[in-house]
Amino acid sequence: MISFPVIKAFSTPLRNLERTLRLAGFTVTGIVGYEEMPELGDSANNLRYLIQYNRWTRSQVLHQVSFLMLQFRIGLRMLLLSRETDRFFFFMQTGPIIPLIVARLLGKKTVWMLPSSMERMTQYQQYALSGLILRLQHICYSLTNVLVLYSADLIDEWGLRAYQGKIRIAHEHIVDTTRFSVEVPFSLRGPVIGFVGRFSEEKGILSLLEAIGEVHLKRDDLRFLLIGDGPCIGAVRAYIGEHHLENTVSLPGWVDSVDLPQYLNQMALLVLPSATEGLPNVMLEAMACGTPVLASSVGAIPAVINDGLNGYLLKEISATGIIAGLLSALSDPARGEIAVAARTSIEESFSIERTAAGMKDLLSTID
Repeated sequence: MISFPVIKAFSTPLRNLERTLRLAGFTVTGIVGYEEMPELGDSANNLRYLIQYNRWTRSQVLHQVSFLMLQFRIGLRMLLLSRETDRFFFFMQTGPIIPLIVARLLGKKTVWMLPSSMERMTQYQQYALSGLILRLQHICYSLTNVLVLYSADLIDEWGLRAYQGKIRIAHEHIVDTTRFSVEVPFSLRGPVIGFVGRFSEEKGILSLLEAIGEVHLKRDDLRFLLIGDGPCIGAVRAYIGEHHLENTVSLPGWVDSVDLPQYLNQMALLVLPSATEGLPNVMLEAMACGTPVLASSVGAIPAVINDGLNGYLLKEISATGIIAGLLSALSDPARGEIAVAARTSIEESFSIERTAAGMKDLLSTID
C-alpha cells in the first residue's frame, strides 16, 4: 500500500484503507510519506516505511523536483519488497509515474484508488508546470491496471471516460458508529451551523463566510462553528472582523479526531459547500452523529445523500446558493427525521465489515 499524504487529515482514510485490506485477508506493507502518520497495523506483518520529502519549500519547481525524488525512493523500496508483494495498491491524488513504471518492470499488478481529482484541484490551486503534471497524470491512468473511484458519477465529472474499461467502484470509508454517535438528541441542540475542513478556496469557505454575513441579518440567533485551518485563514479572520461577526462565528482551529464527535453533536446542520470532493469523511461522521448535512452535489456525495431524505444537496455553491440552501434546511419541519435517517444510512453502508467485503470483491477480480 503506497501513499504520500501531505496533510494530517489524510491519516483517517489511509488508516481505514489499511484496516480494510487486512480484514479482507491481505498482508499489508505500508509505504507512506508523512511523519505524523500513525503506525499502520498491529503486528510485525504490517510494516510502515516512512519516506519523506520537502513539501514546505516555497519554490514550486523545487517542490516538484523533491516530489520526483520521493518517487525514485518509493520505487527503490518497491524493488526491495517485490519478492513478497503480489500487487501494489496506490492511494493518492497525484500520479505516481515512477512507481508505476517500476511495477510494470517487475510484472506486478497495480491498483490506484483516487481520493480526489488532480484536474479539478489545478483549477483552484497554483501548481508549477501544471500542464506537464496533467499530461503525466493521464500517462499514469494508462499505466495502472485498475483505477478505483468512489462513485460511477466521477467517471464523467473527473474526465475519465477514456479509462472506463479499467475503472472499478469501491471505497475505504469506515465509520466507527460507537464513537461517532448521537450524544446530544437532535431536539436539544442549539442553532449551531458547522463547517469542518481545510480553509481553502475549493472547499467553499469564502462563499460560506459571505453567506453567513447575509444570513446573520435575517437570523441573528444562529451561531457558526468553523473548524479547520488552511491558506484562507487570514481572509476568514479579516472578514469576521470587518463584518463584526466575532460573537457569531467561532474558529477553534483543527480539532483532533478524538474530540470531533462532541463538536458534531453541537451542530444542528453541517455545511460542506466544496467545489470538488471525493467522499468526505467528515460528512459521514456527522451523519453518524445524527447531524444533517447540507453539501454540494459533487464527487460521490450524491451517492450517499438523498436530497430531502437523509440530508440536503446544494443547488449551487455560490453565496446566494448557500443562503438559499441553509434557510431552506433550517425551515424544514422534517429535520429530526432526516437526522435519524442520516444515522441509519451510515450504519447500513459504512461498517468495516461491509467496506472490507467490497474491497475483497474488488481485489479478487484482479489476476
